[in-house]
Amino acid sequence: MATLALWLTGACFALLGAVVLVRRPDASVARLFALFTGLTGVTFAVSPAAGGVHSAWSLVVQFLCSLGLAASLPAFATAFVGDLSASRAALWYSWLAGGILLAGYLVSLFIRPSFYSEVRIGFAIFFVGSILAALIVLARKVVVQHPPHSARDARLALSGIACGTLPFLGLTMIPQSTFHNDLAPGYVTAVLWSVIPFTFAYAILRHQILGIRRLVHRGMVYGITTVVTLAVMFLLVVAIDSRVEGILRATSTAWVTAALLALGALLFHVLSRRVRILVDRFFYPDGVDSGTLLAAMRDDLVGSAHVGEVVASMVTRLRESLRLEAVVLFLGTTAETLRVTASSGCRADETITFVRQRLLETDFGANGLSEMRWNSDVLLIARLETGSHLLGFLALGPKEKGEVFLREERRLVETVTPILALAIRETSLLAELREVTQRLTDAQEDERGRIARDLHDGPLQKAILLGGGAGVTFRDRSGVARELAAELRELCARLRPAILDDLGLVPALEWLLEQTAQGFTVTPRLTLRGMTEDDR
Repeated sequence: MATLALWLTGACFALLGAVVLVRRPDASVARLFALFTGLTGVTFAVSPAAGGVHSAWSLVVQFLCSLGLAASLPAFATAFVGDLSASRAALWYSWLAGGILLAGYLVSLFIRPSFYSEVRIGFAIFFVGSILAALIVLARKVVVQHPPHSARDARLALSGIACGTLPFLGLTMIPQSTFHNDLAPGYVTAVLWSVIPFTFAYAILRHQILGIRRLVHRGMVYGITTVVTLAVMFLLVVAIDSRVEGILRATSTAWVTAALLALGALLFHVLSRRVRILVDRFFYPDGVDSGTLLAAMRDDLVGSAHVGEVVASMVTRLRESLRLEAVVLFLGTTAETLRVTASSGCRADETITFVRQRLLETDFGANGLSEMRWNSDVLLIARLETGSHLLGFLALGPKEKGEVFLREERRLVETVTPILALAIRETSLLAELREVTQRLTDAQEDERGRIARDLHDGPLQKAILLGGGAGVTFRDRSGVARELAAELRELCARLRPAILDDLGLVPALEWLLEQTAQGFTVTPRLTLRGMTEDDR
């Protein structure tokens, strides 16, 4: 029983470390955690063999893995709280001490066996010191409590590692090293190390530490569904066989097997949806408040008429509500026109670089959504379209700490993207209309200013001269009056020529071209295409 317990404990460590490494291979904290759990798993796996007849190889493996375990645990603790770079010097000294112990152990193996007694004492000090150092690092983060979620994660890790290691240190290792007699057997206190993987599994499920929630979420759904399906199938087979007195045993084995497999597959498909809903409800209760988000987006639409401000505010609100590390809005449908209109989040630049070259090749489902794998992360891509008109794309993710996109969050994205697309289209049209209106207003003001200058420099001066007094002869007055009439006629023609009302737009353009070309050596010609007779 003790052997089985040790093997199961080692298997728990190895499995949890593998899951973390698969989920976050790019994170140093995940790699250090996988190293720690892997070495711990190997240590527990070879522990039963260390007491056997042929135990030399297992003792060597156990010592080396235990030494690596002790060296990796403080490094994992410092990386877990985010102080890996600041504590690098202390870690180097720790690894140097581990290297010295390794060299001493090799000397005791191949050169001087009597030297092992000193190595054994040094190893015990190093092992105890490393575990206490890791606990101190985590306890310091708990006391500082900044930011709160980091302190919560450190508190969970501290409780798991302390509950798993302190009984082994206090009841077995320290008494055995000092008094050569342990207070509790090693195989008993060693089993308590299983608290560590169970604590981290709980923290991953409830608080998303180490960023492996997606893989655990899927594993929980499929695992629970498999157990329920097998239980239902077993009860169903027992009930049918007992009711009809061995009819299943009397029927052809091939037909019974095929029918049970088909029924099991159908039952698994049906149950998986229900189990996913239950897992999301009980293990992922911190869902997004869609009502608040939609109300805030409506206020953004009403409160601002600038398309850039509206879109940027909506993107930011969407990122905060869904707890995303990046949200990027692309407008355009071709490689030449595709551009980033708005972005938000700490990993927005990385997301833009990764998504831009793959966006136009993405296949979308009927709901307009598509998943895109990015190393160990998942991005959610949504089309922005109004009716049959495609405007661009919305890239969401990755989620903070590797969270999974829940079903209600996907539905929220399906609801929000048409609103966002409509807002972009409407605000863009409104901005274009505002720009055209401003240009018309500027043109009217420029035309009024030109008319005022023309009246002031020409007709107004001649009108003043006509009313100037007795010094002007009748002949002069007659010439001035003719010039005044000609200038007024030219001014009226430039404002709205009579030919425009009499003959239409095209003759008026030809007349205006001829008037403009006077005094130049070139002969212009007007050519119009695509105009109907009604347009002329």
